[in-house]
Amino acid sequence: MYSPSNCAQITCRFFSVTLLLLLASLLTSCSSVNYANIATSTAQISQLNVHPSGTPYTGRHRVNVSFDYHIDNYHEQAWLYSCNVIFTFRKQQVVASSYKRNNYCRIDAQQGTLTFARDTPLSTTSSYHKTLVDSITLPLQFYVVIQQQTAEQAQTIIGKSEPMYLGKLN
Repeated sequence: MYSPSNCAQITCRFFSVTLLLLLASLLTSCSSVNYANIATSTAQISQLNVHPSGTPYTGRHRVNVSFDYHIDNYHEQAWLYSCNVIFTFRKQQVVASSYKRNNYCRIDAQQGTLTFARDTPLSTTSSYHKTLVDSITLPLQFYVVIQQQTAEQAQTIIGKSEPMYLGKLN
C-alpha cells in the first residue's frame, strides 16, 4: 500500500545504494592506473633559476627553484608527472629531496613555468638520514629533475638540469 513514509524510505535506500556504487567506482578508477601501458615521455628544462636561502648547518637551508618546462609525448593522467631536486652523495649515490604532499611539485600540463622550494641536506630541519648527512662533502652536487610515474611506487627521470653545486668555494 502506498504511503508517503514508504516512498521516503524507498527513495532514501535508492540514493544510498547509488551513492555507494558511485564511490566504489571512483575508488576503483583512481587506483587502477596501469603505468606499463603509458609510454615514457621526455622533458626539457629551460630558464632555470636556483637561489639557496638560509645558512648551511645552522637552521633551515633551502633551494628556491623556478623554471620553464616542456614535455614531449605528454599524457593526460593525474599525478603522472612531478619535479624535484636530487642530490649526489659519495660520487654516485643519489637521493631525492624530501617533501610533504602539500608541497608536492605536481606537473599537470604539457608546458609551463614552475616554482617551488626544497630543504637541502645542509638544513638542520631536513628529514635526511643522519648517516647520509654526515657523509656530505662540499661542494654538494644537485640537479633539478622532471619525473614520470612508472609504477605505484616508482618514477623515472625524463628531464634533468645541468649539475649545480651548493657550498662551492670561490
